[in-house]
Amino acid sequence: MSRPLHCASYLASSWFGFYEAIAQFLQRVLETDTDIVQRPCDPLDDSLLLNDTFDIILLCELPFIRHCQQYPTQLQPIAAPVIQAVHYGDRPSIFPM
Repeated sequence: MSRPLHCASYLASSWFGFYEAIAQFLQRVLETDTDIVQRPCDPLDDSLLLNDTFDIILLCELPFIRHCQQYPTQLQPIAAPVIQAVHYGDRPSIFPM
């Protein structure tokens, strides 16, 4: 196996079980160990993020945009959720940045 993927979440801790499932999925698909931690701080103030400690981060769009304004080449988006609900006409909706 290759070196483990280090993941961090800056999203709601109440959903951490879901984020762990994402890490476990990546572990199976990529055939590598993964670990994931819930970060307790603002990503814009996190020295671990600034020091490239994590391979994958789960982050809301506004902090992502603000981070990219300060450090334009550090983060690369790889996926984004698509919202689907009755008030969106039961169709997936994507809101452009």
